[in-house]
Amino acid sequence: MLPNRYKRSLKNTPFYPISASDSQFTPRKITSIPPVTFFVFLELEQKLTFFKNLCRAATLGVGILFSIMVGPAYANDADVTDVVVIAEQNGAYRFTVTVRHADTGWGHYADKWEVVLSDGTIVATRTLFHPHVNEQPFTRSLSGVKLPVGADSVTIQAHDSVHGYSSKTKTMKLP
Repeated sequence: MLPNRYKRSLKNTPFYPISASDSQFTPRKITSIPPVTFFVFLELEQKLTFFKNLCRAATLGVGILFSIMVGPAYANDADVTDVVVIAEQNGAYRFTVTVRHADTGWGHYADKWEVVLSDGTIVATRTLFHPHVNEQPFTRSLSGVKLPVGADSVTIQAHDSVHGYSSKTKTMKLP
């Protein structure tokens, strides 16, 4: 508890700003704030600064926690971004497919892509055996794909371990 002599209001205390280049400065012009009052204000300012920093840290912590908990659920679908089809000598085809997906690890990654005929028949599957977290987009090939006679185009669709099939596919005319 402060003694009564330090509890006076600072409302009427004059304030004299001091310039670094003020050659007219004289300490007699300044009414000083009692030291105890100054330290009380300093302590309140420190507590306020601490509280502000604590709130900022808590907000950041909640944001990080939220992104860790629900981040994988909001990763995009496994999208097919590019396809190259090459006819091989034996009548089969080689498919080189580029897939983009925000793989987060073993719990959520692009796990395959498929070659699908226009009637929905899956004729080939390229299984992706591991996540590609630091390799985006990534390209993988599958050769020796035999297609039925009369097939003139195919659709390549990608799949991820959480969302399933992506709506972003590529339909290619066969060479």
